[in-house]
Amino acid sequence: MFDVVNIMIAVLSAIVLLFALKSFKLHGMKSYNVFLLMFFFCLLFNTTKLSRLQGDKSLMDIYVFFVGSFFFLFPIYVIEKARLPYLKERGVLNLNILFPILLAIFLLLKIYITMKIGFRLDLLLNENPFMKLEAPTVPGFSGWAMSLQWILVMYSPLIKKKWAAILVVSVVVFSILQVSRGDIMRMCTFYFLYYIFQLVNGKGYNLTKTLKKGLPVILFILIAFIVLGNMRSNVRGKEDYVVVDNLESKISNVGFAWIYSYFVINYDVIRLFYKDIPTNQPNALLDLIKGRDSDDYHDGLNGFNASTFFSRFVRDYQELFWTEVLIFGLIVAFIILLVKMIKANCVYVFICTFLFMSPFGNYLGNRNIFISIILALLFHLFIYIPRNKVSV
Repeated sequence: MFDVVNIMIAVLSAIVLLFALKSFKLHGMKSYNVFLLMFFFCLLFNTTKLSRLQGDKSLMDIYVFFVGSFFFLFPIYVIEKARLPYLKERGVLNLNILFPILLAIFLLLKIYITMKIGFRLDLLLNENPFMKLEAPTVPGFSGWAMSLQWILVMYSPLIKKKWAAILVVSVVVFSILQVSRGDIMRMCTFYFLYYIFQLVNGKGYNLTKTLKKGLPVILFILIAFIVLGNMRSNVRGKEDYVVVDNLESKISNVGFAWIYSYFVINYDVIRLFYKDIPTNQPNALLDLIKGRDSDDYHDGLNGFNASTFFSRFVRDYQELFWTEVLIFGLIVAFIILLVKMIKANCVYVFICTFLFMSPFGNYLGNRNIFISIILALLFHLFIYIPRNKVSV
């Protein structure tokens, strides 16, 4: 059947992508063009319909993806274009001294948590390789450990390399023990965007040279994503977890299936929310304060349940989802305003990291990540960075 709406989405996505690329070339890396580039590139990829799980598109898809993006990004765009005063921080704490102390606290927290709950890798290897395990937590400790982890990641480009290396190895090791690649991929994405941010905001910026330097990094991240995905499937150990079969991919390639299932099929998963009875409560906003007690997602399409940035908002208010999206956009815009006023570039790139990951979900709506951003802003006011010792 000829899918007219799918073609419309493809054309509109291409137009948005051209705008985002032009913005990136003229103005450098900005929060709004990072969101547009990734979200609409993946949406354009989605219109190829290379999975048999995908059905015909509807006008609701256009409404959610394009109208929702406009209301979310409009206040952010206004703040990005505004000329803001610079509030000079009065730092009294040396970051090169404070960072190792916070890193030690983080490691102690993670070791304590692991001692309390064990790790999923051990359970999967020795008990039931096919069991589905929830992310293990210790109330209070796990949340603060996660927030501290992200604060350390944010400031790691500004300190001595040895401390940054210890942090990176720690995040990787604890993630592997818990059979989770999420934090590894988010950390890699942050470092990649920080690298791009440094390139495009330096003198002699050239888009072509930036792409030549950035594409190998993207390729490395994608390969790591595929390898970690295969490792996780091998640990589980059965054909039920073969991603090609679950995706019902039209291209029989494991690497392609991993990428398509996590970057692309999400735009079809969100369609499961369109027929839900709305909660009529601002849960997406309340998550910033109280966290999410349970996972409200559907079972997904054959087990794939990531459902893009907008699913939580659609679940709350259906066609009126844009009202909550606008409020959330105002909150993010206000945070960006503060970030720009104190020139906390590492925090700015961290925010961009989760805008970049908008095809997967609304990670800025995660309470631990939101708290880590707020704490990092306060942290920035009290630190100073000895410029002669910085390794960026």
